[in-house]
Amino acid sequence: MSTVGNPKHPGLPKLTWTQVKLMHRSGIDFYSHTFDSHAYAYVRPEGKTHDRLEPMLMGPEHNKTTGHVETEQEYIRRVKGDLTRADQILRNEIGNRRDILAFPYGGYTQQVLGLCRNLGIQVVFTVKPGIDGPGQYMGYRVNAGGMDNNPIALVESMKHAESLRGYSKAG
Repeated sequence: MSTVGNPKHPGLPKLTWTQVKLMHRSGIDFYSHTFDSHAYAYVRPEGKTHDRLEPMLMGPEHNKTTGHVETEQEYIRRVKGDLTRADQILRNEIGNRRDILAFPYGGYTQQVLGLCRNLGIQVVFTVKPGIDGPGQYMGYRVNAGGMDNNPIALVESMKHAESLRGYSKAG
């Protein structure tokens, strides 16, 4: 979200809020991808003493310049603040009333899922493979169009997931 209309952000130019609003009025929905957590950082996963380069939401950050490792409270405050700010901006800019989050790089933890639920985020998406079902909180990724994808295996996995949930055609 911090990249929208920000010419100083590295990489390709991003949409402006004027463009987002025009697209939204034309029927395109926009949801959160965090305010400013779409990056990798050195994080210290719970119970570990060593840092790993992971998506920023995955744990307390270790600032290699200052040597500071976020406390658990600082980490929670950072994640909650980031997610709340992103949703507030979407509400203010385009009137978005649905709290939906796509995790940057698909990275999340059970603790982050709990924070999302406490913040009222209704649906979350990851890039982890899986099959979604009715009323499911987590949205998984289905790759259906790549050269390495097997459409027969995809259809079979969908049938298997459907039968596990009791939604078979026979019923």
